[in-house]
Amino acid sequence: MAMIVSHYVCSSCGRAEEKPHEICPECGAHNSFEKCLFSDGNYRQSIRAKRSFPSGNVVSVDVKPLSSIRAEENTRFSTHMFEFDRVLGGGAMKGSSILIGGEPGIGKSTLLLSSLSYISEEHNAVYISGEETDVQVRLRADRLKLNTDKIKLFSSTSLSSIVDMLWRERPQVIVVDSLQTLSTSDIDSPAGTQSQIKACTHALCETVKILGITMFLIAHINKDGSIAGPKYAEHLVDTVLYFESAEGMLRIVRASKNRYGSSDEIGVFVMGENGLTCVEDPSRAFAVERTGDTPAGIVNTVVIVGTRAVVVELQVLCVPSKTQNRRIFSDKIDVSVVQRVVAILETCTELNLTFNDIYVNVAGGMRITDPNVELALAVAVYTSFTSSCLKSRAVFYGELTLLGEVRKAMFERKRSRSALSMGFERIVCALGEDAEQDRDEMYINITDLKGIKTVIEKLGSNISKEE
Repeated sequence: MAMIVSHYVCSSCGRAEEKPHEICPECGAHNSFEKCLFSDGNYRQSIRAKRSFPSGNVVSVDVKPLSSIRAEENTRFSTHMFEFDRVLGGGAMKGSSILIGGEPGIGKSTLLLSSLSYISEEHNAVYISGEETDVQVRLRADRLKLNTDKIKLFSSTSLSSIVDMLWRERPQVIVVDSLQTLSTSDIDSPAGTQSQIKACTHALCETVKILGITMFLIAHINKDGSIAGPKYAEHLVDTVLYFESAEGMLRIVRASKNRYGSSDEIGVFVMGENGLTCVEDPSRAFAVERTGDTPAGIVNTVVIVGTRAVVVELQVLCVPSKTQNRRIFSDKIDVSVVQRVVAILETCTELNLTFNDIYVNVAGGMRITDPNVELALAVAVYTSFTSSCLKSRAVFYGELTLLGEVRKAMFERKRSRSALSMGFERIVCALGEDAEQDRDEMYINITDLKGIKTVIEKLGSNISKEE
């Protein structure tokens, strides 16, 4: 059971002391200290109860017009890693809390320690380590060849000591590594339990909002890929990021929640000897350079990820099933999407895929949610099943209706420009207004196709049987 202790709290600025003072050392207020009883190590909660900021300005609880509230300028700052800034919506927001989860050893600490080395040049930054010792953190920084002159290190797993440090040091940016190591004496359970994670996340988010601190919070993930702990923790923070491993040394940061930007953006990195390096053109990482005929089951498409058009390679393998039921294996494209495309393909082209297992993969390991991948997926299934090779370098994109029609894709101009930069010769899609302009400006043959059956018929003169 937590012990009840008494502290004297300034009613003006919220400073807590063991003994009262006539003049507050923080804000200079006279006779402002009041005696309060709190659980041991948790007396800082009085600041929220008093609803006051460290500056001494009491927060008004009156109803006010939204138009009367002035938004501050220069509320963002750069992490100096442009792919990281892209996912955050243009940089980190001052006073925001950012939760980033990923598998062990994927590079979460490397990413944030590298960013902090640049951020500390302009902002007061503290790295709070709960997993590694001071020496381990220093060895990591030396291995990454980072400038650590202005990074401050604080090693603790106690919530109360961390909160005390934040009020004492008043940093501008902090990294907490990691959430699952923190605990508070108010809760009689070990660190990492749902109750501890909930309490620690709530206390940290409240503190950084009051002090205007930008917090990067590292978290572990479960076997299913979700952040460990209660969903409540994700609701409290402003941004939730997932750090994922792609093919080879590729790493992808994607946002699942972002109050200050788009949640569709991804950041692409390469893990090397000197840490993470940003990838300027993701299409170069996800599209495979090939010469000659394109192998059966291989089709390129262009997907929209946030504000970028990225060329990716779809890989499909159709093999005879060893059971009576068809099975579909796909983790980068939703299985229900693959099932629907296969059903449309069977209905419109009279293919019989009932006794075939279908394996679907995306080169580079990027997860695709763009519905305009369906046309390319149908063509990949068709060429794999018929052992057909595409003779020319082409990209396919478009959403399929249940009748097999190809719908016009949004952002056609952006998709076609991305395909051109990769050296593709043809773009196969439903013709739109933007595509008409690209036909003259960019000399790309954009084929006007109304249905998947027409696509297959037109492919007949553009394919050869694989030997």
